[in-house]
Amino acid sequence: MTNTKKQGMSTFAKVLIGMLVAGVLVVVVTCGGLYWFARNAFKPTQDPVEIAALKDSMINIEIPETYRPVGGMTMQMGFSMKMAMYARNGDEKSGGAVMLMQMNIPGAGDQQTRQSFEDQLRQQGHNSNLKVATRETRSVDIDGKAYDFEFLTGTREGADTKLHEVIGQFPAKQGVGFLMITDSDEHWDEAAVMRMLESISTK
Repeated sequence: MTNTKKQGMSTFAKVLIGMLVAGVLVVVVTCGGLYWFARNAFKPTQDPVEIAALKDSMINIEIPETYRPVGGMTMQMGFSMKMAMYARNGDEKSGGAVMLMQMNIPGAGDQQTRQSFEDQLRQQGHNSNLKVATRETRSVDIDGKAYDFEFLTGTREGADTKLHEVIGQFPAKQGVGFLMITDSDEHWDEAAVMRMLESISTK
């Protein structure tokens, strides 16, 4: 049975727009503020070399070659944020993606930073229509300490294709790091995902 995919904005584009709108609401109080924001605060890129450099500036991780860099960004607005996104075969609409983020919010604890990250994903509709069938927490060793990652399976509204998602939080090189991995059951490689998680390090 073949499922018809709805055409729409890519996950990367949605997240970028969400971050941009949130930033404008916080920073822009004058036209001068808008000019400064556009020129300095928000810097997106789709250059594979720059995306790889962003990834390496956050954590060390071995991402399988099947996933190729498709987008990245940095933001400086009293807090700092970086993001790098990889998609299966370089296709943002393939359904397979690895998204890495790093946030550094002065004075905020890990829980507050995690909440900021999850709120942003929720605002962009990520995972909001996933009908979760199974949920499992697995512990992964990162630089000698155990961190929990959530493994989910489920389906999207209006489709019967089984999906996998993994999400976790851990220390990054300059703040708190977050990793999200998604793909269809057809392309899901559990062993490769575990190798990716076990390769995470800041050293």
